[in-house]
Amino acid sequence: MVRGYSIDQHGRPLDSFEIALPEDFGVDEVVWRSAEVNAFGDMGMVYEDLNANGTLFSGKKEVSHFHVIYRLNRRSYQERISILGMVRELAIVQKPLCREFEVYGFWSEWKQTGISGHVKGTFSQSSTKDSTASHWETEAFTWDDWQYRQMSGLLATKKSGKPESFFIRDVVGLSHGGCVVLAEQFFETRQMETYYVNGVPQTSSKLFYHYGDIAAMFLGATGQLDTLIS
Repeated sequence: MVRGYSIDQHGRPLDSFEIALPEDFGVDEVVWRSAEVNAFGDMGMVYEDLNANGTLFSGKKEVSHFHVIYRLNRRSYQERISILGMVRELAIVQKPLCREFEVYGFWSEWKQTGISGHVKGTFSQSSTKDSTASHWETEAFTWDDWQYRQMSGLLATKKSGKPESFFIRDVVGLSHGGCVVLAEQFFETRQMETYYVNGVPQTSSKLFYHYGDIAAMFLGATGQLDTLIS
């Protein structure tokens, strides 16, 4: 069970909710990745489940560990974000000049580790006489070779591999409907070491944190990549 609250700048409560997580995993198998609240108390949150296998949707090659909890007009929505491929990273942001939210992230081809491009998702509602359907509509954008090299920080003329291990640190909405996505390259390595105490070998490990390039992506109103600086 997840419990959420939103408060204004004076500490007064605007809204609260409770929502159950999927039965595939528990709250100790969840990592919270992004959260946003607007002036009306609407909330958008992204979490990643640590289920090693992910979920295969409808027999298609769609794997995702990322979920969005959306609280709008005092109603709660929860959905796993999926595309044809694998979602690698996801963050939520409020759209400028309105109360709605969007999600942005990175995706890769099936069973590949390199980033193939970025993802944009918008919340959609359709109503009939008897019911209202709500879901996140996602679109995946594929980068070209030049954009791969820029994202990797490699401006050499030779073709480089796809960038890896980038995480979104912030998304800033722009007045024209686009946004700036700020991402940072980060990964971990572990090194085993052996030493002797009174002639007896002992083994320990050291964990190293590696911080690489910082990338700024300027996206247009439709989600296309206009400029990439790394």
